Amino acid sequence: MTTEISISNPQSTDLQSLIPAEILSKVVLRGDLSCLNESEKMIYITAYCKSLGLNPLTKPFDIIDTDGKHTLYARKECTEQLRKIHKVAVKT
Repeated sequence: MTTEISISNPQSTDLQSLIPAEILSKVVLRGDLSCLNESEKMIYITAYCKSLGLNPLTKPFDIIDTDGKHTLYARKECTEQLRKIHKVAVKT
């Protein structure tokens, strides 16, 4: 298995071009990140961030455990970046 991510367009939403097929099939078929090892999780999360235009170095997602199922949880860093990308203003 390769740990390199080849990204031709960092704004692409085509996860199949960003993530090796074996990792994508595990996540899509099970809907659970717990079946991935640490390296695979890093590849998946990095590619997912890139597909959304997020900076993965800011740790925009946490992995949370809900009833034994590991899922991504968008942190404040994620919502702030998405708000900036999509020019969403917050009124108080």
